[in-house]
Amino acid sequence: MPIVLFEHIINQQLKKIVPAKAARDYIDCFYLLDWWQPCLAFSDGMPTMAILQDATASVKMNGQLLNGAWLSTEVLEQVHIEPVRHEGKILVVRFNPVTFHQLNKIEEIAAAAWSVQKPAEKIKAIEALVFEKPNFNYLFEQALKLLSEGKGTVTIQSILSQLRVNYKWLERSFTSHIGLSPKAYARLQRFIHAYAALVKEGERDLSAVAIHNGYYDQNHFIKEFQRFTGLSPLKYIKQRPI
Repeated sequence: MPIVLFEHIINQQLKKIVPAKAARDYIDCFYLLDWWQPCLAFSDGMPTMAILQDATASVKMNGQLLNGAWLSTEVLEQVHIEPVRHEGKILVVRFNPVTFHQLNKIEEIAAAAWSVQKPAEKIKAIEALVFEKPNFNYLFEQALKLLSEGKGTVTIQSILSQLRVNYKWLERSFTSHIGLSPKAYARLQRFIHAYAALVKEGERDLSAVAIHNGYYDQNHFIKEFQRFTGLSPLKYIKQRPI
């Protein structure tokens, strides 16, 4: 996804669209994103689909052409995305990570959205597809909530102690549900919240950003930032297109 999506979500610059009640078991929310400039691509570990206006619209991600829609869950490092044939808003679908692995209508979701024009109609078309009742793993849901609400700063050992589970169970649950280890998911959450803090209002205090977002120190944050972006934080801010 364009990293500006997460920046806008964290800094509350995008309106969260809550799905109809019948669709909430599978869909957490929708967003409508205005995006027109190249930027860093990122995934925060939560299964997310971006749907362009129609199947002929496209973007490039590290030179690879993506037509119409794409799904993102994996870790992205030093990946860039740019619009090629794209107009209007991107419809972003944020799936419920607890039930996502049971959803077998991913391709149908994009097709349903393309069958109509207006964003509200696209959302209704998608909601109509996801009505079957899934099985819930409530213990995994709690583990995910602890990591998400803690912005990746809660230790894995703390989660194991609170839920009274072992690491093998936790790792197996994360891998089967969203394809990431709990440590990888925590790392993504920690970075994106630090990134949003850094770019908000031209924030430059790297030490404060690092400490407030769970990094050991400024150097730890700088190394992690370079791993994701290829640049130091301050150099990235200076070159940032958006």
